[in-house]
Amino acid sequence: LPAQDTDFDLSSQRLESQSIAKVPGQKIDHKGLVLNPVPHEMNLNRDKTLDFSAGFRVKDRKGAFGNDIAFIKQDKKGLPLTIDFGQKAANKAGVKAIDGAYRLTVSDKGVAVTGYNERGAFYGLQTLKQILESGVLPYTDIKDWPDLKYRGVVEGFYGTPWSHEVRTSLIDFYGANKMNTYIYGPKD
Repeated sequence: LPAQDTDFDLSSQRLESQSIAKVPGQKIDHKGLVLNPVPHEMNLNRDKTLDFSAGFRVKDRKGAFGNDIAFIKQDKKGLPLTIDFGQKAANKAGVKAIDGAYRLTVSDKGVAVTGYNERGAFYGLQTLKQILESGVLPYTDIKDWPDLKYRGVVEGFYGTPWSHEVRTSLIDFYGANKMNTYIYGPKD
């Protein structure tokens, strides 16, 4: 017997607003920038912005993020975007020595994302994506790290499970919002 009911459709549930916040019920708007989860440290200068309409000249120092930067337009004449991770780079950038920690800096030199490890750099890119969705790129300096080692969702239910398509779209959503754990626990 198939484990999936082919007539069950969760697409209407996926259209519901998804909200993730550091403290339940709190969503902080940094003058037009909605960042979830809320960064630990953020210095924002809305008076100075960079024009990113020409795209970004990407320098992925470890060559690890080719598949994770599809959300940006790349151009050899664009703004410099440097992505790096590792203990040496993290120490130099003042990144906390915590799995998933990162620093994102936007300045007259361009954009720099530095992670304590590869996961941290990925999380920094997710924060950059959220900022770019606002339509502006203000000068900012963000230092962030996870409070909890495991952050995620338990898919535990009775009855019809989620479809494979819904499940994979949710897993993409979890990654974009800096979650690192998914537990599949059907009870039927």
